[in-house]
Amino acid sequence: MQVPFLVEIRLPEVFTPDFAALIPAQRAFVSRQLKDKRLLSYSLAMDRSRLWAVVIARDSDEVELLLEQMPLYSYYNQFKIHPLAFSEHLARAVPEFSLN
Repeated sequence: MQVPFLVEIRLPEVFTPDFAALIPAQRAFVSRQLKDKRLLSYSLAMDRSRLWAVVIARDSDEVELLLEQMPLYSYYNQFKIHPLAFSEHLARAVPEFSLN
């Protein structure tokens, strides 16, 4: 049975050019996981120090396997995986358009 997990990721204090170069690949990966409903949400703190994601998985090992596939994984200073009893979110009625 798959359940939601909240993942809290601490990012590096300084974004190097190598880190910044991986951001487009990270965004594409996250978009695919959202579309496939493996991710329910993905959020970045305003100060860019942390990421939060709600992942649907069987267990924390499966969550870690997903994290390891992320292009920015080698830059994650630390992450914590928290099993959730539930996760509610608002489905978008109208698709969002991005100018990126």
